[in-house]
Amino acid sequence: MKLLPIEDNTALHTALSRSLTRLGWEVDVCIAGRAAQPRWRASHPDVVLLDLNLPGRYGLAVLQ
Repeated sequence: MKLLPIEDNTALHTALSRSLTRLGWEVDVCIAGRAAQPRWRASHPDVVLLDLNLPGRYGLAVLQ
């Protein structure tokens, strides 16, 4: 499974990445709102965890 956390909190996305990588997940982290849509399109994740309060672009705008 492939996960794309779109999260600017380093401690949170690091802990999540480490835990899920140990379980066999492929994790590709994105930390900025403006980079979220291109990364999402390029990585084709199975699951996206989207922070609503991102630098550069609000999370709901990423969904539009």
